[in-house]
Amino acid sequence: MSKKPLTIWFEQNGDLSEHSVVAHLAAQYGYKSEEAKDFDDQMEYLNLSEFRRRSGRVYFKSVTTGRKYSMYLDDFNAIIKANRFNDKKIEGTFHFVKRSSGQAIQLVLPKDKT
Repeated sequence: MSKKPLTIWFEQNGDLSEHSVVAHLAAQYGYKSEEAKDFDDQMEYLNLSEFRRRSGRVYFKSVTTGRKYSMYLDDFNAIIKANRFNDKKIEGTFHFVKRSSGQAIQLVLPKDKT
């Protein structure tokens, strides 16, 4: 059985929506969907924000497209530990992740060899 492709939702202005969207409401509120694909980019840090009770996100803007994305704090922490956050920027291959009803980006890091 093949795995269903991950659908990612974007706001009308092209920024990543922080939540999954119910498909039949998408057009009414101007959301657009795309199939999740890994992409190479450079992200510039914007800010850190608390998001729904104890949960936080780090916000970035794509240097290439100008789109805004969010990242879960634990994923950002992994980037810091890997020394990949320099001059307020992260560069590399990103993919999309979903957790519960939320969605965000994640930097693809090499697997730990231990």
